[in-house]
Amino acid sequence: MKKLNSNWIAGFIDGDGTFALEKVGGFYRPVLSLAQNDPQLLYKIKNFFGCGTVTKKKGRSWHYRCRSAEQFQKYIIPKLGKGSFQTIKQYQYDLICNDAMPLLTNLKHPNLHALLESCLKKIQNSRNTAYVNPNTPINNDWFWGFFEAEGHFSIRYSANFSISYKVTQKNRALLEKIMDFFGFGVVQSEGVGRSLKYNVEGIQKVCQYGLPILLKNPLNGQKNLQRVKFIKALRIISSIQVQSGVYSIRGASDNERAKLKKLAEDIVKIRKRKLC
Repeated sequence: MKKLNSNWIAGFIDGDGTFALEKVGGFYRPVLSLAQNDPQLLYKIKNFFGCGTVTKKKGRSWHYRCRSAEQFQKYIIPKLGKGSFQTIKQYQYDLICNDAMPLLTNLKHPNLHALLESCLKKIQNSRNTAYVNPNTPINNDWFWGFFEAEGHFSIRYSANFSISYKVTQKNRALLEKIMDFFGFGVVQSEGVGRSLKYNVEGIQKVCQYGLPILLKNPLNGQKNLQRVKFIKALRIISSIQVQSGVYSIRGASDNERAKLKKLAEDIVKIRKRKLC
């Protein structure tokens, strides 16, 4: 498993996280919330921070939440530092750290409620902003945290064989920044009215570019089980390429085809698995 660090956490928050300032009665509190279908991963994040709670919501959804100014001050901010977010989460985090927290630790400020209300509205109004942080380059740990939140492995074994991995997002500029970081892949639409994706697709490209980095970067949640199956498929395809000289499954034996089909089915089953 990849050891959690602030960059990995920032990537995961950029994908599945929310920063907020909540008003409860006459009081305000900062909030970090993460939504996932994998409770074990959220418990790892809770252990990383040393605070917060993990709760089950409707369906397959689980939430990690920290909603305490004291815990933000003691645990969240020291672990995240200045932040290395790539999205509007950097702006929201900065508002909490620089604007809200000094007020929440000095409740006698004469304009306390007006200033906190202003901060709350700034965070709310920023949520649908497609922003990319120009001051922070993408790094490897950030990407794999982001992939853990927004990434997908795909093997389709039907009339035609296809293999790919991708991350989905509405923010084209962010996906293009990821593409520039790796130097391969494409940014494409998922379909009319749907999100965009940074996509690495095709037997040759996935084997040549994807396999080396996937071998070096284990994941932390159930998606790592998909990664292991995906790598097994790539190794089978690579062995066929060695024999035939081309990246194709045309020369695959019946046994190799059966293994690839089983791996494709396993990835789908893992993705749909209900975790308790």
